[in-house]
Amino acid sequence: MNNKQQITLVSFLAYFVMSGMLAPMGIISGAMSEHFGQPVTEITARFGWLTFGILVGAIIALFIFDLVRLRKLLMLVYTVLTACLISLTFLSNMTRIGIALGLVGVCCGIGLAGAALVISRTYETEQRASMLVITDGWFSVAGIVCSWIAIFLIAREYHWSGVYQFVALIAASIVVLSSLSTFPATDGDEQQSPATGT
Repeated sequence: MNNKQQITLVSFLAYFVMSGMLAPMGIISGAMSEHFGQPVTEITARFGWLTFGILVGAIIALFIFDLVRLRKLLMLVYTVLTACLISLTFLSNMTRIGIALGLVGVCCGIGLAGAALVISRTYETEQRASMLVITDGWFSVAGIVCSWIAIFLIAREYHWSGVYQFVALIAASIVVLSSLSTFPATDGDEQQSPATGT
């Protein structure tokens, strides 16, 4: 796999992670309700942290790419996201779960913007439109796959966050791929001297 294919795959996986977080919410809320002994409405409210975090991440993305190199940023964002998702297995406090989901949302918001930036800087105009359509396809496929996984795991009485551990695996693969790739230059690269590395 050459560098262009690798960073394209990173972009597709970023869309996969976003969809993988959103699609199973309705499916796992019942299992969470049983696990924590709280009404589904209270559980569902916790996912507001996730969606609010996505909004915050999108706002941060408006300026952060001017300050930080794309490769470093994606590695940081998806490392934090992976850690937060893994933590869901151990957290029993709903407030802490909400904060973890909020951090995941922030990371998703930044990561998705980074993925779009990679596509726009890597492909020419004609190809770019096709690639963005494919990213939408990955988003849709991820929603289906993660919903099926959530149903499968909950039916077998696995932990409610089981599907998010699968998403954590995808996020970890983004970190690995990013560490092995060279990304298009951003203003964050131009403002740093070559001596700082990538």
